[in-house]
Amino acid sequence: MKLLGKILLATDFSKPAEDALQSAIAVAKAFHSTIILMHVFPEELPALDRDRATTAITEELHSIQARIAAEGLEAPQPIREYGSPFVHIVQQADFIDANVIMLGSGEGNRLSVTAGKVMRKAYKPVWVVKTGFTPPFKR
Repeated sequence: MKLLGKILLATDFSKPAEDALQSAIAVAKAFHSTIILMHVFPEELPALDRDRATTAITEELHSIQARIAAEGLEAPQPIREYGSPFVHIVQQADFIDANVIMLGSGEGNRLSVTAGKVMRKAYKPVWVVKTGFTPPFKR
């Protein structure tokens, strides 16, 4: 069994999420991990906007998946959910038996609501990447 066999990377496509992606890639390279990408659509998104958003978000998820694969890492089909982000992140981590949940901290110096709730509710370890953080592994 690998120490970090599966990394669940939750993204909202923000700058902190980009920093979390860079850190996840560095960690996955060091531990030969699989990165499982996830995005949760907010439940308050109207039905008309949901169709347009689904297409755009699917394209963005596949773009990130391709970046992960280009680094020589395993990146299975991204996960998309609708509803409360922290609830689905915590549930999905348990369902796929992730070794760690990685996500961005939030904009500025404040912890995002989602990151805070995931930290409090998850049964799996949570790695919150601070904005502007350099990936921790060089080799």
